[in-house]
Amino acid sequence: MSIKSWAAFTSDLADHFRFSSGEVNVNLNVVVNVNLNVNLNVNLNVNLNVDLNVNLNVDLNVEINVDLNVEVNVKVNVEINIEINVEINVEVNVKVNVEINVKVNVEINIKVNIKVNVEINVKVNIEINVEVNVEVNVDFNVKVN
Repeated sequence: MSIKSWAAFTSDLADHFRFSSGEVNVNLNVVVNVNLNVNLNVNLNVNLNVDLNVNLNVDLNVEINVDLNVEVNVKVNVEINIEINVEINVEVNVKVNVEINVKVNVEINIKVNIKVNVEINVKVNIEINVEVNVEVNVDFNVKVN
């Protein structure tokens, strides 16, 4: 039942019935479920107790203004810059200097001194004296550097 029809109903009720005393309990339970991606549960419980003597005037003005401004600005800027610079410079310089100096000095000095003394004495007795003196001097020098 809407609010306007409820007001008309209670007005008609007051025209047809006169109460010397009485109690009217009006329970208005309004459940508003607003489901967004954001869940909003609004429970409005209004209890109205009206005491009427004779005249029942119920002005029920219910104005529900729900301004729900949800602004979701999602800006995702993903910029991935991958720059891989690989520079491999390999310089191999191999310098092999081999210097072999071989100097062979061979000095051979050979000195041979041969001295022969022969003395022959002849006598009538026939005596022979032979004297032989041999001297050999050999110098052998090898010098290796």
